[in-house]
Amino acid sequence: MQYSKKMLMDIQSQWADPIHIASLAELVQQTPLIIARINAIANGGRLFLADPIRLLSDIQVVLSPEAIRALEETLDLHNTDNPLRHLYDDFKQGAADTANPVIIKGIVPSTADHIAKHDIVPGAVNAGHV
Repeated sequence: MQYSKKMLMDIQSQWADPIHIASLAELVQQTPLIIARINAIANGGRLFLADPIRLLSDIQVVLSPEAIRALEETLDLHNTDNPLRHLYDDFKQGAADTANPVIIKGIVPSTADHIAKHDIVPGAVNAGHV
């Protein structure tokens, strides 16, 4: 199934209000809502693994430049050799094993070093690991 422009608009209209994220700490605070959006769409987990920033944009999560930089650093997205990135469009068109969905349970690692580096309030959200 390919996402037509109308289908994308229908998916996006489910979330009339975009989620604006200015920092990694805000991303962590909004994790439950964002994960619900990711897992609500076909192949959402696979799309997140393939290109998290592109998917967040597709599901109306608006990241500030600071939040993008922090997420790229946190998830080590500076490496352009992500073997899944080229599969994003295939996943969006429905090319995946739907009998074995990928369910996203967290967006950023919850290690102590990471929490301290990005000023995240411990216990605010148990984001877990991707």
